[in-house]
Amino acid sequence: MTQPENRTFKDQFMLRLPDGLRDRVKDAAEKNGRSMNAEIVQLLEREYPEDTYTAEDFLALLATVTNAPSLDDQINAEETLNKTLQHLRFDFSAHIVNGAVTFLRNGDK
Repeated sequence: MTQPENRTFKDQFMLRLPDGLRDRVKDAAEKNGRSMNAEIVQLLEREYPEDTYTAEDFLALLATVTNAPSLDDQINAEETLNKTLQHLRFDFSAHIVNGAVTFLRNGDK
């Protein structure tokens, strides 16, 4: 009897994991309510995203940051902006002071 074809994914490959890593992935998957495969795919998607982020997306995010109605909203928007910058592998971070966004190269003070 042959194995049924995976309904979602076509590419498959064998992966050797260092001692203990399988257990850590399994624990994370259970915590997040996913299968181990879905957990690994999520991590890979986050680490290797498709290049679909546009300049318009970035400008819209900046507008969200600068137009945030409260300090809590500004802090949340700054965190989102910095996660986006990190995700895009930019070597700088954003800081909001009095509604203005300042960008500093990571490691600079």
